[in-house]
Amino acid sequence: MSATKERNIRTLFRTAMVLVVLALQSATVVLADEAPAGVPLVSDEAAPPAVVSVFAAIRAAGDKRLNMHRAVANAPEGSADYIGLARTVRRYEHVPRPLRELVILRALQLENGDYEFKWHSRMAQDCGITDAQIAALQAWRTSTLFTTEQRVILG
Repeated sequence: MSATKERNIRTLFRTAMVLVVLALQSATVVLADEAPAGVPLVSDEAAPPAVVSVFAAIRAAGDKRLNMHRAVANAPEGSADYIGLARTVRRYEHVPRPLRELVILRALQLENGDYEFKWHSRMAQDCGITDAQIAALQAWRTSTLFTTEQRVILG
């Protein structure tokens, strides 16, 4: 693996860790079809101006507005930055999607993000990460299920 690619992967991991910590601290990450108790989902009609522009940018890019976006919109001062960072990680083209999902799963695991881990496990499976790899993630250092490239990103 080239030094540039390894640097890109490590940068992605650090970014994912920041996202996970922010999400867990704010307790507003929502990936399911409904909001958790006590966290309302902000509608387009009720969104503050700063959030309206973020929602519009998501639609303009052809992306689906997730309930996560609607939940973090309850804190409009930081929602644009948070959503922008999350979208950057999701679209980071220098690292293939399966590796990005492994980074996210590992960060969630380290930060005890059980709810988010459940949803990102499905996303990881959709892009080729096996059930066995997800189950072995906690013990990735001793598992034989991960490639050298995956080990770089997990380490």
